[in-house]
Order: sequence, then structure tokens, then C-alpha cells
Amino acid sequence: MYGWEGRPFDDIAALAARRDPRRYPMGCLTGGPSGGPSGGDGRRVLQWFRHVGEMTAFLIRMEPQRWGVSLANLIELKSRTGEILTIADVEGPTEPVRIAHNAVTAPAFEILWWGSWDALLSGGEGWPGETLEAFAGRRDAALPDGRIEAFLAFLRQRYGG
Repeated sequence: MYGWEGRPFDDIAALAARRDPRRYPMGCLTGGPSGGPSGGDGRRVLQWFRHVGEMTAFLIRMEPQRWGVSLANLIELKSRTGEILTIADVEGPTEPVRIAHNAVTAPAFEILWWGSWDALLSGGEGWPGETLEAFAGRRDAALPDGRIEAFLAFLRQRYGG
């Protein structure tokens, strides 16, 4: 049983976003498109999990609710995403699995990035590099230990849900 199971959804929605990625090193950034069921706000939420299996369980069971997927569509969506995310449980969070997942969940929401805390800290291409550049001015900035707390505060303020 995961720490988010059996709780009211509002508590669940905030729990994974408040976690410390040094203890919960598997991250997932989700977003709702402008004009979508999420109210068109285009917000993005960064959440942290203990391992890939917890992340995929959350994506199947809880994340659709954040983005306003109705009960009528929720059962079918859970079934379809469950089949896809089983591959991530075995192979890890790969780009082809992310794309396949997003094809099913669009336009309600999508996974914008998923990976480890270490991968985020490595920067480079895509969202990790953009995020480090926004924080430190470089896409490949190796953050000294003294800047980690400030980086966590930056992430929570920007992607806290």
C-alpha cells in the first residue's frame, strides 16, 4: 500500500508534490493543456515517487482525477493506461511509453517529463535542461550541495500544483 492510498484526493494531490526527491527519486511532470478539462490553466505539476511502480500506479489511479477526467471516462482510461504503463514497470520510463500514454490521455493531461532526480540534476536536453537554465543560468549546471535546497524551493514554487 502506498502512502497516498485511502486519503481524500485533495491530500493525495499535494502529497507527491511535497515529497523530497532525495528520498523519492522518481519524478513525473504532468500538465493539462490550455482549454482542456483542467480548466484551461495550463498548469504543470511535478511529483516524486519512491520507484517506477509507485509512479505508474499513481498515474493510472490518481492523476486522471486531478485533470478532471469524468467517471464515465475514468474506467476506460485506467484500463488503457494500465496496459501501457505496465511496460514502464518492466523497461523503465522510456520516451516511447510516455508518448503512447499521452496519446491515450490527451487532451485531458499528459506526462511532460519523467525520470530520476539525478537525471533532472544532470540537465541537458528537454525539460531538465530548461529547468536548470531557468534556475542556474546553464542547462548543464552541476549544482553544489549548498544550492540544492534553493533548487527544491524553486521547483515547489513553480510546479507545486
